[in-house]
Amino acid sequence: MGNHFTRGTPNSSVCVPQASPIALAIALLFPLGASAAEYLVSSDAELRAALNSASTDGDPSATIRLASSFTITSTTAFPSPSKPIIFDTQGYVLSRAPGATGFTAPGGSSRTYNGTYVGTTGASTNNGLSHANGTAINNGTVTGGSDTDSGSTSIGGAGMVLGGSATLTNNGAILGGSAIAGAAGAGVSVNAGSNVVNSAGGTITGGDGNGGTAGSGVAFGNTASPAFLLNHGTIRGGDDTSGGTGGGYAARFATGTYSVENTGLMEGGSGAAAVYT
Repeated sequence: MGNHFTRGTPNSSVCVPQASPIALAIALLFPLGASAAEYLVSSDAELRAALNSASTDGDPSATIRLASSFTITSTTAFPSPSKPIIFDTQGYVLSRAPGATGFTAPGGSSRTYNGTYVGTTGASTNNGLSHANGTAINNGTVTGGSDTDSGSTSIGGAGMVLGGSATLTNNGAILGGSAIAGAAGAGVSVNAGSNVVNSAGGTITGGDGNGGTAGSGVAFGNTASPAFLLNHGTIRGGDDTSGGTGGGYAARFATGTYSVENTGLMEGGSGAAAVYT
């Protein structure tokens, strides 16, 4: 099924009454908002085609809706329109296979994620969402893939990975993937000077471990640029379900310069501190 957006079409058989001068004046004072293209997709290929069309459709923004659940398997980068894009799974699930590409918001544009996003579960896991640059707004549920391999080197996928100096505003729920032996995934894995804002209704939770290391709620990697974490909601580290003390931190910071403001709840998982630097 192709990608779609709907435009009004004239009908020559319909008589259109002429507008009065008053109606015309009102229309000039309060013009209708600009249109936004809408695309319906049910496969990796259709998602790519929709993003490609959104790059050239001339509309100021676009909405891409799922018509069925499917898995992103492509490792080739998606097109990246320089305008706001809203993704809406409409009750379906958008999954990511190991090594699959993510989304990029160039030029200060934004990507809004509504609905459900998950990473692959199994011996090889993936992140629920991967986002680079610009602004990411999560209003949905994002879950990293759970590791089911008994090997201690296997890991759970992060709920969401940020890169390229992106800023995430989380209004929904983000959860790292669990691990039965190795390290569980972080709720949000932050790279390259990206930032995280967790709203009052937002929750970010690290994945649970089982004798290994549970995931941190938010894990900041090494950065040469100042980065910030602003929490008004709830950020928790994952628990050690084996009964041990291998819980995750609410926030873990590697080397670099960071600022943290917390007006909500930040707590570590079993046996762990809330913040590790």
